[in-house]
Amino acid sequence: INAEYMGETNGFEVKTIGDAFMVAFRSTDDAVRFSLKLQNRLLDEDWPPPLLCEDACRIEYTQDGSISWCGLRVRVGMQIGKPRVVVKMKDGIVDYLGPCVNEAARAEGKACGGQVVITAEVMEQVMRSNRWSSSNITVELHGHFALKGVSRPMTLYSIVDPDAPHRTFSKVMDVPCERCGNVMVCIHCDSASPMQRLAHVRRKSNLTIRSSQSIRSVVPQSSRSSNNENAY
Repeated sequence: INAEYMGETNGFEVKTIGDAFMVAFRSTDDAVRFSLKLQNRLLDEDWPPPLLCEDACRIEYTQDGSISWCGLRVRVGMQIGKPRVVVKMKDGIVDYLGPCVNEAARAEGKACGGQVVITAEVMEQVMRSNRWSSSNITVELHGHFALKGVSRPMTLYSIVDPDAPHRTFSKVMDVPCERCGNVMVCIHCDSASPMQRLAHVRRKSNLTIRSSQSIRSVVPQSSRSSNNENAY
């Protein structure tokens, strides 16, 4: 399934880490398209009955009778940045290292199965993209976190495809606001970033941003001003 959608979205499988995949994309748009396609495809997969007997893979339904969960529930974390490219002399295999790779992995670690979690940097690119501004995707605040190996607290968002069945994910914030002490991203005090305030305004005005295994999605970036950045 990964290979099928990576080919459609200009993705490249860098490596596997246990049961996780690291995938690089040419642009943020490609990474988001891959993530949403993957989640919808997993729902339609013909899973073997013994797997569906497992609690973490069982079929669940929405109130209107639609299937909301079925089979493997995959977490996806996404970040953009400039990775350090390493070529192994022994076999010529290319690897990506650096802060953006670690941040993508940490974002994935804060996701629930079936959820796509993105950083504030990715959210900014999504909001600027003509593709997503004219679509129906929704970006919701996921939380404000101190992540292992990351020097700064990070704000994470959950990206949802409205064509997918309704799913509810928990929102956990573990870093208090530096200004007011609330254990949340405080939109109302001066410590909130412009991106956080803008997201808050859009949610309040009902303007949604049309913007297990795991996937660490990275967009290696060449220029912050372009939507054609690479993403992890």
